Amino acid sequence: MPSDNYRKIEDALARQRREEESRQGTLDRAAQLSCASLRIADLAKILFDAIKDSERSLIGHVKRTVECLDLEREKGRVFKIHRRLTQLESEVRLLAKKAAKKT
Repeated sequence: MPSDNYRKIEDALARQRREEESRQGTLDRAAQLSCASLRIADLAKILFDAIKDSERSLIGHVKRTVECLDLEREKGRVFKIHRRLTQLESEVRLLAKKAAKKT
């Protein structure tokens, strides 16, 4: 149902927005501190968040690519079936004409 799809998209966007706000908050806190006051744990958190974000983005891209490839493969399969069906219909018409001429 289309409304379910829209709801899923809205939920995904809201979740993505919350994650981005959380990351931005971490970056804002780090930006307010001088480099001398940053701890290794702070840097690790920032780097971990950045790597996690890149990983999510890459996984999402790969998922979309695989889905697109699956869709293209399915379209090709449907096209081949359609072509075969059209050929069979043509053969049936020719056989029907030959049968009609014999009678």
